[in-house]
Amino acid sequence: MRKLIVVIISGVFLFASCKKDPPEWHPEILLPLINSSLSINDMVADSLIGKDADSSLILVYRYLFNGVHFDEILRIPDTTLTKSLTLKTINLGTRVIKTSITLGQIARSNGSQGALILAAHGLSMPIPAIANTSGGVMDLDATDLFETIDIKTGNLIADIYNDMPIELNNVILELRNKVSGSVILNDTIAVILPNQTFHKTYPLDNKTFEGQLEAEVVNISSPGTGGNPVKIDTNDAVDLTITIKVDEVSAATAIFPAQNLVDQTDDVQYVLNGPELKFMQVKTGLFKFIVSSTMQDSAFMTYSIPGATYKGITPLYLEWTIPPAPVGDTVYLEKSLKVDDYWYDLTGKGGAKYNSFEQELILRIDSTGKMMHLSLNDSFYIFYTLYDVIPEYVSGYLGQDSFYYKGSVPIDFFDRIQIDELKVKDLKIKLFVENGVGADAELIVSDITATNTKKGISKSLSASNLSNAMNIGRALDHPFTPTSSTRQLSNSNAKELLELLPNTLQYEIDVRINPNGNAAGYTDFIYHDSKVEAGLEFELPLVFSSKGLLLRDTMDFDLSSQELVKSIVSGEFNLYVENKFPLSANLQIYFVDEDFNKLDSLFALPAIVEAGVTQGPQKRVYQFTENLLEVAVPEQKMQNMRDARHVLIEAVLNSRPDGELVKIYEDYQFNVKVVADFVYAPKL
Repeated sequence: MRKLIVVIISGVFLFASCKKDPPEWHPEILLPLINSSLSINDMVADSLIGKDADSSLILVYRYLFNGVHFDEILRIPDTTLTKSLTLKTINLGTRVIKTSITLGQIARSNGSQGALILAAHGLSMPIPAIANTSGGVMDLDATDLFETIDIKTGNLIADIYNDMPIELNNVILELRNKVSGSVILNDTIAVILPNQTFHKTYPLDNKTFEGQLEAEVVNISSPGTGGNPVKIDTNDAVDLTITIKVDEVSAATAIFPAQNLVDQTDDVQYVLNGPELKFMQVKTGLFKFIVSSTMQDSAFMTYSIPGATYKGITPLYLEWTIPPAPVGDTVYLEKSLKVDDYWYDLTGKGGAKYNSFEQELILRIDSTGKMMHLSLNDSFYIFYTLYDVIPEYVSGYLGQDSFYYKGSVPIDFFDRIQIDELKVKDLKIKLFVENGVGADAELIVSDITATNTKKGISKSLSASNLSNAMNIGRALDHPFTPTSSTRQLSNSNAKELLELLPNTLQYEIDVRINPNGNAAGYTDFIYHDSKVEAGLEFELPLVFSSKGLLLRDTMDFDLSSQELVKSIVSGEFNLYVENKFPLSANLQIYFVDEDFNKLDSLFALPAIVEAGVTQGPQKRVYQFTENLLEVAVPEQKMQNMRDARHVLIEAVLNSRPDGELVKIYEDYQFNVKVVADFVYAPKL
């Protein structure tokens, strides 16, 4: 154990009597100072030591190589999408204009014949023939719908219903803008029978509409009723319905109907170059929207990913309003959303894909009833991105990849033991792999070399099965359970490597993920902290011959606060040393200051402690050898002891003179007790 019990007994002394003694009286006291026990645990941690069946000790030590981590297997790239929308995608709706030309209006333009018709209202009479008569000009006011429309593509549909009891011939219809006088439509209709509708569609490409229009029946003729009397109703009319359908506009000042400018559902696909993922839980990430608009009306945007749910419950859904842009200017809006702890279904729309998530984007305007100007230059620009995504968990197929590592690891074991020469009886060595990834793997070792840089010597590890590919089983999930794989190396030269007393271990390895491809059918998984680690494990039965094997212990030591000790002038130390190791030892005790600088040593030269006595064919030590050592403490050494704050005990175990290998058992230890026999000058 690293911490040993320090017993410092304060000066509690009973004087034989209260009578004053002569000044030359120098009483003596016995003061226990040190009680320490050293074992193999003082060289290495308890966790590295095991026991064999006969209770002898086995040293187990692991050296880890570089491992495969999450970000090497999988990186989620930033995904950015843009959409640019112009006015051509906006629907102006269907604008309908209606007007009528009555029989009375036609009659008033036909002189005496027309007067007869007007006078016969409500009576029956034959209607005479009408030749080349104007139907008059009619104002059409569409300013409640639009002020101007520059049509890029569109149509005008004319419906003329003849509600009069006479046939109409050679009807010339003209539609024009009232202010500019530009003609939009001029057509001649050969005949329209009573109670019949004339229907025709006219192209409006590259036409301009004004809100104030004029419709004129330039000419209208009729054969009359041919002498057959009919009931005269001067309110009978020709009904004109003009329907304007605009597909694309160059510019418009109008009242626009409510509509979706964008209503789109599609898949966003990650390009991962190998992995084919079905599900992803996001550890951290950010979703950002940037929208610019030149429209002079508010727009409303909603965005959702139906397969992205917060903690598996609430779907990702965003909505916000884009304010109107000032005339001739642009308005910008930026929104961000953290997607930490979101679960993403990456099977896309329909659930049959991978690396894909379904998204829905709707951009709409509502009908405000306000007149506003839009042109082909008015636009929306939408930039949205999912970036800095760090997954917490993914599943699917992680792809097939190989990772090459070349590096070195320090071997600090011999720094801690401080041994000059080592001979071991046996050493077991094995490769081990710990797989925290839910995918099959494979380890291939190209080279392992041990080096003692202090002596400049190296040796490569050899074994009959070292270079063979080592198959590694996948980790399990629900609950998450890493798997461990080991391979005992056979016919190796590991013993020779250890006897070099190496301080570094160089390696070259390959770790391959899914060496057989997608054999498990999209059942791979990986957590953010998952890794595949490989290394070497040494199992050394403590049966060895050593030169300079050091046992060391440090403990607190402070005599400065003891009032009685301040009067000590000299004395001697009695050391009781018990050794159960089958090796002799050189013992030294140092007094050190608070910075562990050595102030003095107890012995001028290390004291020799005899080895424990072995018995039986196993040559096991069953009892301690006891050693009593006496050391004088002169005044200068006493002063150094007062300045000390710690004691350092070192026992260097020596190999047997015959070089015989010895086995170390768990009960072997080295005990040191120090009792001071001090002479002090009492105060009178």
